[in-house]
Amino acid sequence: MFRQLFALAIGEGIIRASDNPIIGIKNVPVPPGDCEIPTEEEMIALRDEVYRRSQAAGIMLDFLVFSGSRIKAALKVTWGDVDWVSGTINFKHTKRKSYRVTILPEMHSLLKRLAGRRTVQIERQDFEKRGRCAKPWNRQSTT
Repeated sequence: MFRQLFALAIGEGIIRASDNPIIGIKNVPVPPGDCEIPTEEEMIALRDEVYRRSQAAGIMLDFLVFSGSRIKAALKVTWGDVDWVSGTINFKHTKRKSYRVTILPEMHSLLKRLAGRRTVQIERQDFEKRGRCAKPWNRQSTT
């Protein structure tokens, strides 16, 4: 899952290939029946390591965890899909049919932090100039 996440983030220009936090990490085959769910502490350590290696990848990881969305659907969310009044995010570009998720407190904090970051706006404007995305990060639609 993480390899796909970071491959998509690199392909979309969200992070540079050199910032990929899983470079050099080998897949470890897990025999059937031997799969253990990571503890809360292990998940926190993983999240911290992802953020340490790439803040953009950490933000994407948080978005996926807080929304429960698929990677491709998350990459297509725009600020226009965030409904601050009803407290929901609309996922229109999905594998099957569109759906809406409630903005949890953690997601609300993440979105507010992103809305206030000038660097996100600059990155998105750069993508727009190259024609890689429609203008999703419009600051006026975040209020």
